[in-house]
Amino acid sequence: MFKRILSLILCVISFVSLCSMPKAEAANEGVKTQLIKLYNKFPHGKYWNHVGSSENNPDGVTSTPCPNHYSCSWKKSCYCNKFDSAIQCMGYAYKIAYEIVGVSPREYTKSYTLDASKLRVGDVIRYKRDTHSITVTGVKGNRISFTDANWSGKCQIRWAEMNLSEIKGFSYVLHYKNNNRKNTDLDFYEKALQPDNTETWKNISVSSLNVRKDHDLSAKLVASIPAGEKFFVYRHYTDGEYLWGKVKYGAYTGWCALNWSEYVSTSGKCAKPTFKGVQDSYYYKDAVLRWSKVEGADRYVLKIYDKNGDFVKKYYTENLKRSLDIKTAGTYKAKVFAVSNQNASWIPQSEEITFKLTTKKPVYVTDFSMKNKLTLVCGKSKTLSVSVIPQNASDKSVVWESSNPSIATVSQNGKITAKKCGKVKITCTSEDKNGYSETCTVTVKPAKVEKLKQTDKKRDTRIGLQWNAAKGATYYNIYMYNGKEYEKIGKIKDTGCYIEELNKNKTYYFKVVAVYKNGKTVICGDYSEKLKATA
Repeated sequence: MFKRILSLILCVISFVSLCSMPKAEAANEGVKTQLIKLYNKFPHGKYWNHVGSSENNPDGVTSTPCPNHYSCSWKKSCYCNKFDSAIQCMGYAYKIAYEIVGVSPREYTKSYTLDASKLRVGDVIRYKRDTHSITVTGVKGNRISFTDANWSGKCQIRWAEMNLSEIKGFSYVLHYKNNNRKNTDLDFYEKALQPDNTETWKNISVSSLNVRKDHDLSAKLVASIPAGEKFFVYRHYTDGEYLWGKVKYGAYTGWCALNWSEYVSTSGKCAKPTFKGVQDSYYYKDAVLRWSKVEGADRYVLKIYDKNGDFVKKYYTENLKRSLDIKTAGTYKAKVFAVSNQNASWIPQSEEITFKLTTKKPVYVTDFSMKNKLTLVCGKSKTLSVSVIPQNASDKSVVWESSNPSIATVSQNGKITAKKCGKVKITCTSEDKNGYSETCTVTVKPAKVEKLKQTDKKRDTRIGLQWNAAKGATYYNIYMYNGKEYEKIGKIKDTGCYIEELNKNKTYYFKVVAVYKNGKTVICGDYSEKLKATA
């Protein structure tokens, strides 16, 4: 076995840079935009509950009050939504705070001093002798805007404003210790309720744009507008089901639920939104309804009716499909319409379809046929194929996820792209209710060393080597053939060196391997092509 000395006398090429990725900058959504989206998601006057369903839905609201509301508890639900083991006003306050700040309310610090200068958007105030909670949405001086639920009982949602002096029986305030959300002026509250994209509709008669009488907000105002009288709407928005307008009539001003009969504006009839209508391309398969994408839509509302046209259930979703939890067999009808949260625009609903639910049970995914180990070269891509077992599974769709996207990303088609060297787990999960998943461990290795060559042609006792930098390499191992195998004779961080103490006029064979090292993790690339060199 040869014993050789690896000399670093001359570095042919400067030290190779490590394979790295720029740091991802976290999205910093403006607090006003964020809160407006929350207002559209949890509209004023709706109810934060899941009436009509046995499943808790903290991201949903209904138009129906909670029954037997005052006998509720977080363990015994009467259709109240729950969040972080809390229901009613506290559960809703925790949910809004979580959506704003992004962490569980358990991360908050309790303070028994109500200091307006320390209040931030996302703080939770507890008052009325520890019986009611609200979430701060804006602060200006000693006045705040806020949102809460259960303010009038039965989990009704409210977005409002008040002076801190109106808070009676103060108990405590929860401040998130790292909450850097800046306070917003009070005009935020008006903008949240009154999107900037709306226009003024003047001289609207009760007969042309009817004011609904089935909502608490509109009852008083409707009673004040005689049939045939004129009023005007100076702001409007949609929550996905109803059209709401801020109406002025005489001394009366208030938000009312309007119908969709006719849009009248200062320039005549308003054009309907220019979004593409939802195409009638549903199909029913194992209690899943699907539809085509609508440009500009942020979410969809799916309504289910029985064969007589009576309303059964409503689903909110951001996806193009929705699994149903209706367990009663029969004939049903469905409609879907899309909603733009950003523009607060209503999009016409689809045509009605009819489908049947049977007692047939869906066939769930129980296994995958896929590789559990895979090696990729840094910078390269490969698609990981998967076969669903059993073959007659009702829903064969899957989702992919990478445990560390900085090392390797994966598309929803299973295409894995190696970003930098290391090890990462790629998980494939079935989209059915069974949620079966398997993991493939992906090792990303450095690229193969290319263009290995001899740099000197002198006949002496050393040979100069040079090669191109390999992506992902921390250093390089040098190998020399000893007559039986290639023996490692040293390592170097640079991309060139001299091998000394050789025999003059003798021919030698070399190979170089790129190596990645991070802590205890060591990953070697492939051998370069062999180099024949003469001393």
